[in-house]
Amino acid sequence: MKIHIVKPGLFTTIQDGGRIGVEAYGIPQNGFLDTIAATNANRLVGNNDNSALLEITGTGPTLQFDEACAIAICGAELSPCINSKEIKNNTAISIKKNDTLSFGRLKKGYRCYVAINGSFLLDDCYGSKATNTIAQFGGFKGRALQKNDVLELQINTNKNPKTALKHYQLPISPVIIQLQPGPEIELFSRNEINRFMTSRFTVSKDSNRMGIRLEGNWLDDKKLETIISSGNVLGVIQITPSLQPIILLNDAGTTGGYPRIGICTSKSLSALAQLKPGDTVEFSF
Repeated sequence: MKIHIVKPGLFTTIQDGGRIGVEAYGIPQNGFLDTIAATNANRLVGNNDNSALLEITGTGPTLQFDEACAIAICGAELSPCINSKEIKNNTAISIKKNDTLSFGRLKKGYRCYVAINGSFLLDDCYGSKATNTIAQFGGFKGRALQKNDVLELQINTNKNPKTALKHYQLPISPVIIQLQPGPEIELFSRNEINRFMTSRFTVSKDSNRMGIRLEGNWLDDKKLETIISSGNVLGVIQITPSLQPIILLNDAGTTGGYPRIGICTSKSLSALAQLKPGDTVEFSF
């Protein structure tokens, strides 16, 4: 089966459960940012939880299918349509030969996932099909999809749908993110930590799959101490010399030298994936 990319959307990539156990070699995890939404989409079409699918950011693509298949869309509400007729998220949809899937207005969230009942015919790279657009490997030619690209899949009509994970609500701004103390929290005074925890930050337009950059006036002036570069984990919050926080995501480097004031809990990671520029964030221990 082939999927023809009529329009690529803002940023559409192939992602899966990511690269596990390779951070020691300086290779990021990559993979889907919203694990709950991606897993639900895969389960609805009978795929394994970590199977490769399409991750769509902000503005959706237009796709044409040359064979019948089943799809499921989970995550952000992007007004999906089959042949211009609107369809729903969180349900399996039958696709006929030559059907066209398109997306419209972004209603809620920021990233959605399209799973197809089968496997992308792509080579694994470091144990995964996930796209790393920074280093340009994995996925389809190591990049976001472009107009006239053609994706090939092996459709499996014998797969049985599974029960989706518990449905979650897409976050509504301001989003409250739960934190654990970071390794360098002692570099900040009690008053500075209190100001950080009581401030409201805005998601910058410069945010991407490497990290969510936050804007906010929580400190007037402070010269941060330098630290020895050390390992990072998903959701860690680095404070840069400009005093603006960065929440590291799946494509971030595996080490860093900025002080880490906090770490977002694992339950917060899917909510982080749905934050778009202009959304507001608050933190809570």
